[in-house]
Amino acid sequence: MRDGVSRNWLWVGRTKRSIVLDLDTADGDDAATFRSLVAAADVLIENLDRRTRERWRCSYDELAAVNPRLVAVSVSCYGMSGPYADRPAPGP
Repeated sequence: MRDGVSRNWLWVGRTKRSIVLDLDTADGDDAATFRSLVAAADVLIENLDRRTRERWRCSYDELAAVNPRLVAVSVSCYGMSGPYADRPAPGP
């Protein structure tokens, strides 16, 4: 750590900007911010399980309604169907 930031992030996050959003908040401000980012994005990469996508209203159909040209990549360790499809993917 250096000044409260991991050295790994200093390398990996170099030239990147980041924000933290809590899509579970009741006021919806973070959800509105997320939607505005989706509207301006070219690509969205996520590793959410199906229940979280539903709770946060982040299915491809819902996001494509905000941005029809959006390319969404869903990363899953267990696939989108099958006996383990609802298990969350590991990692932060």
